[in-house]
Amino acid sequence: MALLLTMENFKILCTLIVFSLLCSCRIGEGKETELILESLGKEINNRTFKDNIIERISEYSYDGKAFLISANSDSVWIVDNYLNQVVILDSNLSYINKFLDGGEGPSEHVGLKRVFFNLNGGYTTFDHSQQLFRIFNEKDSIELFYKFDGEKWVDDMVQLHNNTYLFPESFEDKYRFIVKNFETDSIIREYNVIDLLEGLFPESILQSIDYEKNLIFEGYFSSGSGDWVVYTCNKAGIFFVFDKYGEFINSYRTLDKLSIPKFSKREISPGYFAHEVFPDIRGNYSRAIGNGKVYILSNIVKLSYLGKRAVDVYSIYTREYLYSFFIANMDDGQEVDGISIYDNNLYVLYENSTIVKYHLIQK
Repeated sequence: MALLLTMENFKILCTLIVFSLLCSCRIGEGKETELILESLGKEINNRTFKDNIIERISEYSYDGKAFLISANSDSVWIVDNYLNQVVILDSNLSYINKFLDGGEGPSEHVGLKRVFFNLNGGYTTFDHSQQLFRIFNEKDSIELFYKFDGEKWVDDMVQLHNNTYLFPESFEDKYRFIVKNFETDSIIREYNVIDLLEGLFPESILQSIDYEKNLIFEGYFSSGSGDWVVYTCNKAGIFFVFDKYGEFINSYRTLDKLSIPKFSKREISPGYFAHEVFPDIRGNYSRAIGNGKVYILSNIVKLSYLGKRAVDVYSIYTREYLYSFFIANMDDGQEVDGISIYDNNLYVLYENSTIVKYHLIQK
């Protein structure tokens, strides 16, 4: 049975670092948790904050529950994965329309996660729960229906160009990134995640990574106005950059250097096991890419931040950490939940589904 952090660990947590999530540990893991918290606290002391990075422009309040935010040159859209619908705004956050429906019919969604807009006026959806990829034309008729292999699992995907997509696929002890053209049903490129990490970690660590790699490397993509897309791991201080043809560019460590978690199985009742990772810390909370930089909304914060999450900025070219900045919480304390960048526009999704547009000042 999971135990709460000991008082000793709690004092260290308050002194060095505050997580926006509840980090639990079991007997025998307490000392390791203490060392992890201490290490993370030391690493984020290296943050360099810049002021006057963003300027607030406009706001839109959505009355549902927004899950993910995306943007292109003339519109912003949010996915409501409770109602399984998409809400579209213009680039100034004025409402345009909403579409899609929940349900189990051929054109309906159960666990909508991604929507991409195609050049011909149609759109593509990825239903995470049903593991379904569908392309619709401008009249909402299905043009392509693809069910991912039931023994494999796809967590997220990103559109590279009209019919080509990049996604991570986990199967048994393998975790790979696949570039696929769904129209021709052809795999263009594939990358084993361990190969992408060579040079970033010692070989001994790479060879010791546990069997259940989906829980270890699960994460999200983001795309922007430039030539790249980024994938951040939720629970490891790692991110990967690809170009929009699916070529791997580089792998990166985050400033906090959150370690690759370990996988374990815990028997919760006779014959039933819970699959877990330790440490179970979601360090990379959201992500965006643009202007030759990767922006990561970090969930690893200090007490002195007064409840705000920091955005850490990295250079795609040099692989170096550049600087950090804060995005203000809402007046009622609602925290930043997601970010998206297109050109010099930063779109911020808050916990209460309010969207705020900021002008991003490059420094």
